[in-house]
Formats: sequence, structure tokens, C-alpha cells
Amino acid sequence: MRSWHGWADGGGGGTQNRSPPVRDPAFADVYTQVPSMTATTARRRLTDQERADRALTEIDFQRQLVGPNGLATMLGWLHVHFRPAKTERGWRTPGSGELLEGWPDLVLVRARDKRLIFAELKSELGDLSLEQLRVFDVLRSVTSGDHGPLEPQVEVHLWRPSDLSTGRIQEVLR
Repeated sequence: MRSWHGWADGGGGGTQNRSPPVRDPAFADVYTQVPSMTATTARRRLTDQERADRALTEIDFQRQLVGPNGLATMLGWLHVHFRPAKTERGWRTPGSGELLEGWPDLVLVRARDKRLIFAELKSELGDLSLEQLRVFDVLRSVTSGDHGPLEPQVEVHLWRPSDLSTGRIQEVLR
């Protein structure tokens, strides 16, 4: 993907001038959540819940989290999401900076407990791009260390529909 006048190229761009992200072993859990990077498992029938999770699109998944009746909204989280726009050159997301390509889908803030969450939403079988992995590395590098009781808590998550149906997201947002 390329940047063009402050717009991240939403499709068809190349990564010819990009180097792969530095893979810090401390963030190995992020890479193991990417389906194409995990070991293959034996075939079995999907449960009804697994089929429902796979059928959920990223936009519908996002609505379940931050829509008017979304889980995060009901739990007092404020959010920001940068939406791409259709242009003559394809889908682009307005913005600028080295982290634009790969920036997480949601930034959630809850002032009462000084928490800040960066969340990348993926469909059940969606892959992270190299740019997204690079941004994860950068964001997660600021989450390490002891920040004390008055410092903000910064978290970085990769969420899939199954994380909502299993209660993992609810645990994080409480």
C-alpha cells in the first residue's frame, strides 16, 4: 500500500518500498493470532456459533462494539474510527504520518479508569497486513513498563467475532 497526498491507498497499492516489520518475540501472541501464520488443524464440522462468527463482516462486528447499542458504548467507552472514502483512485483513508497505513480500526478511551485501547478488528479468517503488524509493534512497545496508579493504561488488541461470542472482549472492556 502507498500513501498519496495524505490518503492511505485502500487497494491495489504495492509494498515494494516497505521493509517487513521487526518481529519482537515479546509480541509473538499477535503473530500467532493470524490464521495464515498458524499450523493447520484437522478438518471438522463447524459449530453453529463458529459459522455465525465466520459470517459476521468487519463492519457488522464494529457496529456490535461501538454502534448506538454496542458493547463498548454501553460500558462507557468513547471511540474514534477513521473511515475510508471512495475516490477516483480507489478506497482511501484520509490522514498522514508513518503509522497511517496499518492504523487500528478503533481507538477506545474511558477516562474514569484512565484506559486507552487500540483495537484492530478482523473477520474470523482475516489476516493482518505487514503494515498492521508494524503498527502493532510500535503501539505495543509503549504498553510495557510500570506506569503507576495515576498513569494511563494503554492496551493493544486484535479482535475477531469469536472473541465477542466467547466473552473475551467483554472481559477487556469491563
